[in-house]
Amino acid sequence: MYPKIDIYLGDCRKVLKNIPNDSIDLIFTSPPYADQRKNTYGGISSDKEWFLPISKKLLRVLKSTGTFALNIKEKVVKYLRAQTNHGYAQIRMVVDIGIYLA
Repeated sequence: MYPKIDIYLGDCRKVLKNIPNDSIDLIFTSPPYADQRKNTYGGISSDKEWFLPISKKLLRVLKSTGTFALNIKEKVVKYLRAQTNHGYAQIRMVVDIGIYLA
């Protein structure tokens, strides 16, 4: 017999409100890059403005034995991959709120 599996798909700002504390085994996220999305996702302008509050909500629902996967790629500018510190800033934010890296 297989364990029960629930998959949530949607805007995490809405979906997370209905998920109990310490109930999720795996969170996989690939957040948009704020510096490239100034006119989308509600007009975000910085990671601290939108990703940090969401990260705290993700931590709330993640079990202490759970896994948090953060997908970060290089920024693409005029069809070329550009190195950026953007991904490192997101990693630093989740570490600062208590999500540990493995």
